[in-house]
Amino acid sequence: MHGKTAVIAPDGRMDADRASLFETECDRAVAQGADQIIVDLARLTYVSSMGLRSFLRVAKARKAKSAGLAIANLSGFVKQVFDITQLTPLFQIYESVDEALRAMP
Repeated sequence: MHGKTAVIAPDGRMDADRASLFETECDRAVAQGADQIIVDLARLTYVSSMGLRSFLRVAKARKAKSAGLAIANLSGFVKQVFDITQLTPLFQIYESVDEALRAMP
């Protein structure tokens, strides 16, 4: 945790099994007092439709609480998937975790 901001860094694949783990990690961060969540995708190499659903679910839950969800290090195949599915504009996206942390309130 960086103040009230949690950084979650999934790695490898975010498929049906790992997507639920991602949601659990986000829920745990919120339960521990995080107001903002930054998802560091530097080590994520694959995201399935279930993974995308998890991103949307967490973002919706954060928005309902007037809290934020930002994505850092979106690149490669994962960026292509976000772009093709037109999800990129729905998220605050930063080049790095440091940049995202500077932008968080």
